[in-house]
This record gives sequence, C-alpha cells and structure tokens, in this order.
Amino acid sequence: MTVRWLSFAAEGASRFGYLTSDGAGVVDAGARSEYPDLKSAIAADALPALAQSGGDRADFALADI
Repeated sequence: MTVRWLSFAAEGASRFGYLTSDGAGVVDAGARSEYPDLKSAIAADALPALAQSGGDRADFALADI
C-alpha cells in the first residue's frame, strides 16, 4: 500500500499526516510523533514507522482541512 503524505492546517495549527486507506480522512502523524513537520520526519527516515504506528483511524475528515 502506498501512503500519501501531506502537510495541512487544522484547528489553527500546521500539521502533517497521511490519508486513510479510503482516502476520506487524515491521520495526524505529527500529533503522535516527535517531529515538528513533514520535512523533519522525511529527513529522519521516519515515515514508515509513523505510518505503521499511526494506524488507519482518521483524526480529521479530508473535507475539513
């Protein structure tokens, strides 16, 4: 499965995460990690571990961000 990563704004803050498998939601990976942004997570080669630990339950609907 290909994970689609994105940076987004929600609740007045900049965040990063990935789309759920159905494409309708976003998992807020930044809220579950030590990385301040997607660029830092990429630099640390942390994306696979973040996706595995974050699961597939959406924190935000895609339409809401």
